[in-house]
Amino acid sequence: MIVNASTRFPVYFFYMLMCLESALERGDASRMFEPGKSSKFVLRSPLLAALLIGLTIGLDGSRLGAETLHGVDFEVMYRPTAMPEKSDPAWRKTGALRGEVVPSSESPFLQLRSSLEGVAYYELKDGEWWRAGTALADGGVTVEFSVRVEDEEEAAEGVMGVSLADSQSAFVLLLDKNGIWPHAQPNAKVAVPLSEGFHTVRIVLPPGAAAASVYLDQQTEPALRLKRRKNASGKSRIAWGDLSARMGGRSSWQYFAFTNRGAFAP
Repeated sequence: MIVNASTRFPVYFFYMLMCLESALERGDASRMFEPGKSSKFVLRSPLLAALLIGLTIGLDGSRLGAETLHGVDFEVMYRPTAMPEKSDPAWRKTGALRGEVVPSSESPFLQLRSSLEGVAYYELKDGEWWRAGTALADGGVTVEFSVRVEDEEEAAEGVMGVSLADSQSAFVLLLDKNGIWPHAQPNAKVAVPLSEGFHTVRIVLPPGAAAASVYLDQQTEPALRLKRRKNASGKSRIAWGDLSARMGGRSSWQYFAFTNRGAFAP
């Protein structure tokens, strides 16, 4: 349990609620905070039980958007009930990335359009969620997303990309409608029919590793590895979208999730 300045008030507030419930049951609410006395209570109120669940979610450093999926407790889970910049946490939008949430009988998805006019992507930087400065060196990182690529602009060198970076290093995966490959290594491309339907991609980076493993569709063997590269920008962030002016096309995303709390292979 993580208790910091942002969680102290909920802790105290919840404790007061439980003490009040106990005192009311004894008919002695006026003596609930008498010095030298301790309160013993049993949580019977459904309302207080709901508060306990909500506060437990908040106290461990996650939000209501967190989710357990495929055996991993993801700290951040974006699902397209709203645009990423309006989700919780809100992803910062850089560039003129065009997109919309598309309803579906199975589940809604986010459709994005990139162009050769410049970079355009979503990102979370150093701070409350993406603790890249320590995560890439110490904690381990797991990223997972479900993606489909509908089309690709002529002369484009990919459609979308995903980048994990701290101030020194970066691990970058690129994709188009035919497959995935590490940045600057087109000869290492792995064929994946992304144009034929959604596929699950998981990037797993163990603590201090020189390479991240990329898994497809929950297979237990990695499809490829992303080597550690120098981060020329010096920005610590996780980013996904149009990462290069040479990328362009249309893609759809069912979800995008990550955790800084460990490297979890399928």
